[in-house]
Amino acid sequence: QFALPGGEGFGSALGSELVLTNAVSPQFVLWYKGTVGQYSNFRWQVSENDGADWSNIVSLGTVSEWTRYQLSLSAYVGKTIRLRYITKVYFSGGVNMSFDDIGIGEPAPDAPMLSSPEMYESVLQRRPTVSVTNAIDYQGDNLDYEIEVYSDIMLSNLVANVPVLASGDEITSWQVDQDLPDDAQYWWRCRATDGLNTGAWMTTASFYVNQSNTPPSLVELVGPPADSILHDTSYKLFWYPSTDSDMGDYVIDYEIQISDSSDFSNIVVDENSIVLSDIPTSSTWVASCTLESLTGSENLVDNTRYYWRMRARDHWLYYGAWSQENMWFIFGTPPPTVNSFNMNIDGLIVLDWERSGTAVYIEYKEDLMSTDEWSIVAGPIYGTNIVISPLEDKQSGYYRVITAE
Repeated sequence: QFALPGGEGFGSALGSELVLTNAVSPQFVLWYKGTVGQYSNFRWQVSENDGADWSNIVSLGTVSEWTRYQLSLSAYVGKTIRLRYITKVYFSGGVNMSFDDIGIGEPAPDAPMLSSPEMYESVLQRRPTVSVTNAIDYQGDNLDYEIEVYSDIMLSNLVANVPVLASGDEITSWQVDQDLPDDAQYWWRCRATDGLNTGAWMTTASFYVNQSNTPPSLVELVGPPADSILHDTSYKLFWYPSTDSDMGDYVIDYEIQISDSSDFSNIVVDENSIVLSDIPTSSTWVASCTLESLTGSENLVDNTRYYWRMRARDHWLYYGAWSQENMWFIFGTPPPTVNSFNMNIDGLIVLDWERSGTAVYIEYKEDLMSTDEWSIVAGPIYGTNIVISPLEDKQSGYYRVITAE
């Protein structure tokens, strides 16, 4: 809004150029009211050479009420133009003018935009509410909307529709007015009309109806094999990813629990936000994570047996059942346990021990009370048994199996 006294002039151009290269029937629309004195004028002008020259396209006069004005810009299709208004008061009378809702575009409204459900979202309701962000009408006309819902991607089987729906303030919504079959995918679209001109359909959107939610399938643990020795937290746990049988539903994350008891009565590690960075591409696709990536892994104690299990969660936050495999590992580097120590008929010493996960040495000491160091007899050994000859001139003594440093 502005007012000019006698003998003054004023003008202002729109902030950017208008590219009408792909326009079909562009329109210039505005609402205005005000007074234009007897010796004054108020004009809108167009330039086709970036403001070097201007020509009049409309001259506005006095109106006491808000008045809509619309002008076709079809003469400028394929061109780039600029618009401005300019006024001049030559003598007395002056100009007092107000503008509102200036629009430049095609007569038909734009296509609305998807608001909700999001593309390929799964919904629990069999009568879901669909919403669009309102279309733009460059002439400022009031709009109504039409919505169609189909059961096929080709949009040939219409299952629900509303032919005329009043516009909301910024978002227009409609609840489907009949039950949609459960566990199925649907496609829908929306368009706007000002009563005379109907806009284009929005890009077709899709959602799933999943009223009876089924939790994800059991997670299958792969490894390491039961009773493996994991020396530190850099070691990994492996599993086959879970799946969700519901149409449109999917696994969002996994939970791992590690306990020092087989009944999981004492949980040491509980990590419930394990997200796979890639989508499984086959049934043999294996997922993994390191122990150090799990919250609470710093509480794992050396030389302790731990049990672990997993379950998956879908995007409705439903958990599947815990994995069924009885899986455990030994954390740290446990000392080897000697199972047998014998002398065979040939007079050779036979030693057998449980694995410790690393190389071991066989050491000898004649007297446990002695301050002498233990002597290495054999090693490093990476197996779980050995046959050695007794030390010469040693009638008695002690042997031990010790983990290599």
